[in-house]
Amino acid sequence: MNPRLVIGPGSPASREICLAPGISRIGRNADNDLAIADPSVSRYHCEITIEPTGCKVRDLDSSNGTFLDGLPIRDARLEHGQRLRLGSVDCLFLLHESAPPAPAPAQIPLPPPIAMPLDPAPSAPGMCEFHPGEMADWICPQCGYELCGACVEPPRAGRSIHPTCLRCQSICRRTRPSALPPGAAQGSFWQDVAGSFAYPLQKQGAVFLFSGALFLSVIGAAGYLASYASLLGLLALLILAIFNFGFLFAYMKSVIAVSSNGDDTLPGWPEITDFWGDLGGPFLQFLVLHILFLGPGVVLIRHDYAIAGWTVAGIGMFLLPMGFLAVALTDSLAGLNPVAIVSWIFRVPGPYLVASLFFLAMYGLRYGCEWIIPQIPVPFLPGLLFNFILLYGLTVQMRVLGRMYYRYRHRFV
Repeated sequence: MNPRLVIGPGSPASREICLAPGISRIGRNADNDLAIADPSVSRYHCEITIEPTGCKVRDLDSSNGTFLDGLPIRDARLEHGQRLRLGSVDCLFLLHESAPPAPAPAQIPLPPPIAMPLDPAPSAPGMCEFHPGEMADWICPQCGYELCGACVEPPRAGRSIHPTCLRCQSICRRTRPSALPPGAAQGSFWQDVAGSFAYPLQKQGAVFLFSGALFLSVIGAAGYLASYASLLGLLALLILAIFNFGFLFAYMKSVIAVSSNGDDTLPGWPEITDFWGDLGGPFLQFLVLHILFLGPGVVLIRHDYAIAGWTVAGIGMFLLPMGFLAVALTDSLAGLNPVAIVSWIFRVPGPYLVASLFFLAMYGLRYGCEWIIPQIPVPFLPGLLFNFILLYGLTVQMRVLGRMYYRYRHRFV
């Protein structure tokens, strides 16, 4: 028995993946056992179980469904030569060395493979070589192909922005700005900003934000108790602060990551498998961002240089959103190159001014709620309500930044 999954059988970009015994999770997120970079595939789409007694596939409540030989399934047995369809991605399941013909089912015919030579020449500059009509954002230095977002492994939170070619796993580089046709995103940036208000509340978004607010409220209550303790309590307070702000910034980076890749789904909460790697790094990034951009102004104000201090703080507040975007996309403080940040702002001055004012308004809303909400005379409710509004505001802010990058990404080259 040699279980394999062929993704895109019959197409030039097809690839064959060996499936290990046990459970293999498949989805768009990079932390799956098998990541498929296609917008129709859910973050965690399905899982295939390989056992000595047989194989089976189970749908993980995916948005676009899992189909076996053209029929939607929730949990089904897998046989050699059967076709799987995850969203719009066609797959072929193989169990033995030789594969019988597996024609598409009559009720849902599968599209024929695109006839493409092994070394295709692009029909138009700046267009994907395997998806005609799609803009090519990347070029693979190993294959030499110009590729669209579906042909590369996309950037995700917790990983640097170095998409890799799905054919040879080489790091792709961006194509020339002049090769990118206009109109990459539909609608206008103002529509993106307006849609960002509804983005956090899509599907079960309100319940999702409430669960996060409850988690942060528990962390906040524990931190309040620890502040009255001894030296050990201060250490616990530091750990809780890392937990709180590291968790928040990891989530903020996730929203930017999916939005900057053109994804309209709401990301899940950050996975915590390594405290210092998953929370300590984002906490340090969050702390350094605020120290670099707001620290000088605060120091000047505290030394009675009010006018200069508020001026410097205002400039820092204006630059801070681009700092957030740079760190989120590179997942590194090395992204805080002042020359690059100023250059990026001048490349998208109008949209960035909107994003920056929007960022400032969301901060104002947060601090306004911090003053008003504690007046509610119900225990625990003020903190819970404040954290809900905080998460909502942060999600909207990061969505606007991510959409700005996605819409004008050819200018950031």
